[in-house]
Amino acid sequence: MSKQSDLVNVSQGADGDPLYVDTTNNAVGIGTSSIDYTAANRTVVHIEGSSGALLAMEDTGAKSYLFQAGDDLLIENDTASGSMIFGTNSSTERMRIDSAGRVTMPYQPAFVAYNAPATLTNNAVIVWDSTALNRGSVYNTSNGRFTAPVAGLYQFFASVRIENSVGTATYHRVSFRYNGSDIYWSKSRLNPRTVTGYYTHAASDQIIDMSAGDYVDVKFEASFSSCSTSSRTEHVFYGYLIG
Repeated sequence: MSKQSDLVNVSQGADGDPLYVDTTNNAVGIGTSSIDYTAANRTVVHIEGSSGALLAMEDTGAKSYLFQAGDDLLIENDTASGSMIFGTNSSTERMRIDSAGRVTMPYQPAFVAYNAPATLTNNAVIVWDSTALNRGSVYNTSNGRFTAPVAGLYQFFASVRIENSVGTATYHRVSFRYNGSDIYWSKSRLNPRTVTGYYTHAASDQIIDMSAGDYVDVKFEASFSSCSTSSRTEHVFYGYLIG
């Protein structure tokens, strides 16, 4: 904390809250003389109170800012649309809360991949070579991997279709791998096949806690060695950041 000898009591407001200026660190305390200007915090403005709005700003125009556009951090109230906008990196919009309370985050990592291989092989990684969505280029159509751009919880889903030409089978399934290792608790969807002449799907979904740079892909497993697939667009793998 700043030393008392560094502080100048500039004024005493009608409500009794003083305004202090720390002349050594060029910091301001409103309602407090204990300005936390330490090596760890470097507080420049310290506001303290017990009730009401500690900080209020009003602009009669269409927009009001806590930080102006062009700053590294933007907090903007668009009064015309009733939206609150948050931005980073030269004020690029990252999150918006609209007048109905709906939250949109246009840079959240997400992908939808389709077009699985023409042949599904037992114990082989499935590579979907097309994407309907690939926000942030997080999915690689060459190796079938989703790579996490940031640490967090991610939701995944994968499904493949088995052709009606395949004979009887004890099981077939899809399961997720994390950094090349099987996630055994994702092997929960077993689809027994006892007759021919019917299409079936194997599917799995999973929430995975990932670090930045880690990857997830999908493996096909079955009691048969391989099968051909004609409707490649009916196979899908998608995922997105939960938070």
